[in-house]
Amino acid sequence: KKRSDTSIDIDKVVRYVNGMNHDELERLIREVSIHAIKKNSEVIKEEMIIEEINIIKYGQKLDSKRMKNFDEELKMTAYHEAGHAVLSFLLLPDVKIEQVTITPRAGALGFVSYNTDEIETSTTKDDLCNNVCVLLAGRLVQIKAFGESRGLDSGAMSDLEQATAQVYIAIAMLGMDEELGMISLGALDEKTDLFRDKIEERISDWFTRAKTKTEILIDEHWSSIETLSKKLISEEVVEGEMLSNIISKENTKR
Repeated sequence: KKRSDTSIDIDKVVRYVNGMNHDELERLIREVSIHAIKKNSEVIKEEMIIEEINIIKYGQKLDSKRMKNFDEELKMTAYHEAGHAVLSFLLLPDVKIEQVTITPRAGALGFVSYNTDEIETSTTKDDLCNNVCVLLAGRLVQIKAFGESRGLDSGAMSDLEQATAQVYIAIAMLGMDEELGMISLGALDEKTDLFRDKIEERISDWFTRAKTKTEILIDEHWSSIETLSKKLISEEVVEGEMLSNIISKENTKR
């Protein structure tokens, strides 16, 4: 029986519910209604809907009071996610960013979420290489901001796992390496040692080039990364449109 606030941005809500199934949408309606009742709100507000969507997709908020060194973790996470977001905006412009957040949740201390409206058909070598740069950007930004001793932490483990898997698949399965050529080991026995040493060498080379490219872009767009990280620290969430405005504004200053 709760009515919706007339100021709700329907298009924004539609972007956020993208990818949710029927059961999740039913749960969303139920949880938002309960939220409004608990808050004794006369109307269902946009922030209630967005928060419940984030809970369903990414998990409950963590209690910051129970987190060790919370302020330091928040700042570190802000730079980490700002690195991912800015490099993603620059290198993967067709992949629309929904939000960048450092709200700590059960699944992660922060993340960049994407609008998955468009169906991806195939991935080019450029796309894959750019995605690896985006994955490396979080840790490399931390190192630039906090130095190697503090910047090297366990927060990048998932990023590095994804990057390593993608580079290996590109080289060993998709025939994208210029030295190994168009081979694919996918049809062979998983225990085969064919090209093992060469594949290890090529993986290292791909990462070296990706790291160099990422560091150059980080240096070039450091003002955007710093501005975004400070915005995240003060507000916890930055929408995709605001991210675009930050980068455009910083670029005009250069």
